[in-house]
Amino acid sequence: MEFVAVLAVAVGVALLNSFHVIVQWLNNKPGEMFTGIAHSFADYFLYTTHMAQGAAGRWVYADQLFTNETLAPTWYYWFNVTLGHLGSLVGLSPFATYNVSLVFLVVVLCLVWYYLAKTLYPTNRFLRLTSWIMILTTTSFFSPVPSGTGLDFLHVELLGQFWFSPSPIFNRLGGVPYQVFQTILFVLLAIVFSRSLTMESTLRITKHELRSMGKAFFSSFIIHNSLFIILLAFFAAIANPVQMVLFVAAATVTTAYVFTHHKNFNVSIHQHIVALGAVAVTGAFGAWMANQEFARQPVFVAARAWELAQWVPNSLPILLLSMGPILFFVPFGIRKVFTKGDTLRILLISYGLISFSLFLSGVPRLLQLSPVRFLHPVPYAAALTLLAVEGFFQLSGMLKRVFRNEAPRAHARGIFKFFGERNPPKHYPTTLKLRGVSARSHSSTGLHPWSSAKADKISLYTMHALLLALYLIFTVPAMYRQLMDRTTPARNPQLLMDTVYNHVPAPIVEALTWLKRQPQTVPPAARSPASRGESVVVLVDPQIPIEVLVPVFTGKISFTGHPIHTLYPDVKETLRQQFFTGLMSSPQMFLSDHRIGYIIAAPTRVLPPLVLSLVTQVYKNTSVTIYKL
Repeated sequence: MEFVAVLAVAVGVALLNSFHVIVQWLNNKPGEMFTGIAHSFADYFLYTTHMAQGAAGRWVYADQLFTNETLAPTWYYWFNVTLGHLGSLVGLSPFATYNVSLVFLVVVLCLVWYYLAKTLYPTNRFLRLTSWIMILTTTSFFSPVPSGTGLDFLHVELLGQFWFSPSPIFNRLGGVPYQVFQTILFVLLAIVFSRSLTMESTLRITKHELRSMGKAFFSSFIIHNSLFIILLAFFAAIANPVQMVLFVAAATVTTAYVFTHHKNFNVSIHQHIVALGAVAVTGAFGAWMANQEFARQPVFVAARAWELAQWVPNSLPILLLSMGPILFFVPFGIRKVFTKGDTLRILLISYGLISFSLFLSGVPRLLQLSPVRFLHPVPYAAALTLLAVEGFFQLSGMLKRVFRNEAPRAHARGIFKFFGERNPPKHYPTTLKLRGVSARSHSSTGLHPWSSAKADKISLYTMHALLLALYLIFTVPAMYRQLMDRTTPARNPQLLMDTVYNHVPAPIVEALTWLKRQPQTVPPAARSPASRGESVVVLVDPQIPIEVLVPVFTGKISFTGHPIHTLYPDVKETLRQQFFTGLMSSPQMFLSDHRIGYIIAAPTRVLPPLVLSLVTQVYKNTSVTIYKL
């Protein structure tokens, strides 16, 4: 029953994450094609272009269709290409593939978060579900917006916000399938790696066998799921090299902790070395591959330069405000987490501390990286929630005893021994169970399990409920604000939800579909010796700015269309304006140099005479005129 409820909530969360798409889908009118923009419109059409290439038969590699420079295909978008290919096998368009896969992956992510909570709290349902709820809902502090009649709680201001922050709920869930996929990878990697450090081997390795590193490695490799670790680490590293480096650092800290503190485990040092080596070596290789690809592709170099130009206030007050109401409980859980000291907890806390410390430091700028690259949903949500849930439980017990005057003087000293509570009173249950009362509680007190012990248990649950309600009171308004921002076009202009980009008129779809069937190679009139056999480029009239739709609908290169993946966008925009306004002195050279084979113009556009002498009208409807060289 618990899993059914969790699954239902996960589906609901996934639908809320895509609610802005659902609303616009319901508002789509007859005669319009719905494209389902789920993310910033330029990047959305970039990713769906990769999926369209996969639907056309590609695997792994994608062409750069938003810039006319001759660039090698890239493997970095392998996930998008693969999704597009798989979606086409079941008859989905690239747009449907994107949104269906996003909903599915968010459901999986919610279930993986639940699996993490269950791993941390396998026997305590209340803590398990509380931690899962906090992982899903933790968000920034908010401030009511003043109005003429007082404070308006219906419109709140989110505090501690910055570009690409993982603090908003829907940012952590994400509007990009690949980002959700990499979050799933890091959560699973944390769980599998922590288990590999403490899982007792079923095969004993003797001292003689230890001399043979190959045999010892092979034995540990098979027994302790190193292959699974290698696969997770590789795909996580190529997806996010920076986070992989942070994870390896956290894994190193955790391995050292386990080796020095867990002497009672029947686990050899070999097992530690193999597990850490599998993560470190594979992660380093994957990160190296990704960085090599970034350096090889000019569009990625341009994207990194653009990202560095985005201002990010990486100060401690901003970071604390972005953490939100969960901070109320974090101080009370610090000592408890480190007292328990199991590997998964140490790994997640180390990951979070390293992530936050580097974000606040000057290291990102020294490495020519944006500080936000050092934040991620996994260290952000998991580390904070782990501390908060332990603090939540500790604070509940402390407040219950304070209000019932049950805290003895010895516990009052040192603020309940710095929240550790190592000697709880004997007259209340020391273990919390969901069903029944622990044997320890009634053996020590001599009380019947259905008398005052049950009253104490109910009182503790009441305190849990009150604290959880307090948390939700400070969280729900911020969640509501984010949902409204996500679904209201005026508040979310980057998605262009209520424009022709999301609701493409039928005449434009028909014109682009016709263009898709035309040859992909450069026509003879525009062919120069350097461009023979290369793909044709499409030039779009500024009066009908649909250049961002050209690659996904036609499979052809657009001369302009993306602010980053179009190289030299300002220069090309100037050239485009000059071409259509007749200010260009040599349009034939321009068309030839840039391999332009088709021109899309508005029906009302009158091309300059010099341009008309170079082109032939080949298609026209009420919205679009297409010329061919």
